[in-house]
Amino acid sequence: MLEKVHLLDLERHTLPKSLPSQLEPFEVVVEEPPSIYKRLRTSLWPPSIWTIGAIFFDIICAVYQSFESYKEIYPGSKIAANILLTNGTLKAWETFLWIFVVLATVCNVMLTRTIWFKWLWGLGRLLKSNILQYIYYSSFSLITFFLVLTGAIWIQYLIRGIWATNAWDNVCEGWDIMANIDGISYTSFNRSPPIVATATITAAQGQFFLHLLHRNSSVSQYNLSADSFHSKPPFAAYYSNITYNSINTTYTISNISNSYYTVPNLSFPSLGLELRDSSIPFTRPTMRNYPPSADLVRRNGSITSNVLQTVMTQPGDCTQLAVCGMNSYMPEFQIALGVIMIEQFKSGIYCTLPDGSIAPNL
Repeated sequence: MLEKVHLLDLERHTLPKSLPSQLEPFEVVVEEPPSIYKRLRTSLWPPSIWTIGAIFFDIICAVYQSFESYKEIYPGSKIAANILLTNGTLKAWETFLWIFVVLATVCNVMLTRTIWFKWLWGLGRLLKSNILQYIYYSSFSLITFFLVLTGAIWIQYLIRGIWATNAWDNVCEGWDIMANIDGISYTSFNRSPPIVATATITAAQGQFFLHLLHRNSSVSQYNLSADSFHSKPPFAAYYSNITYNSINTTYTISNISNSYYTVPNLSFPSLGLELRDSSIPFTRPTMRNYPPSADLVRRNGSITSNVLQTVMTQPGDCTQLAVCGMNSYMPEFQIALGVIMIEQFKSGIYCTLPDGSIAPNL
């Protein structure tokens, strides 16, 4: 009854207008909504997602770049042949390579932004160290960010350089002979003597040199001669002189000529030499700066004997090519090496051709 009286008095405005304590006026604070960047960072960019993405794409990128490095280091390999099968396969390979590089870069950058910088800044605040705060704002953070930003690109060249150097130092393990073909560059082409390439043949028994001579008066004529003056006996060249005609694809020894073939594949029928894998082309007419590729064997029934194999160009010098051989097939090795030297001479000229220069007709 008392409550009804109070309500009637309140309606008649006879009681003071006061509210119970629980309904006292209170301050309302309206906070601004978070920015779009913050909402995206907390919802779409959690560190776990970038961690998984970075690991996933870094692994794919590493595998991809391993094959790319193998292609560059070993131009005569099956991997290189598959990538360079057609112009379309090469473009597809390069396109996907850069897609994975970009994706790995984005994930690495965001992972660095969300974890590394925050951890470094948090550690600086925890230790109250001005040095770490300075590092965060100074060039160290910028250098770190730049290295992570470009890491997927430059890391392949670092790995490839180390890999190539080690491969060159151990290029002919398991073989008897190592031949280093040293061709001339484009700048030396017009003023060089007739010697356009020199092969240094090294084995456990000693060393000798072969010189490839070419005269501008005859585009197709080459002469391979042994340098007996600088040889280290008892290891010596089997033939002192071999003449080649690169147009008729013949070689002549002591006035006796025989044919060899470069199309569709390199072979020496008179020597019983053929390529181990016919799908790997000897030369690439559309890529004249590409080194010659040959893995020559002799087959006798079910027995396959290694004779000669081109391996790789020297890191940083496309005019030099390493070739391996077997001492038991020295006559066949020397004849085939002359053809390799002719094509490496041409490749060295084209791979050192300055931009805008007219390529010579070789």
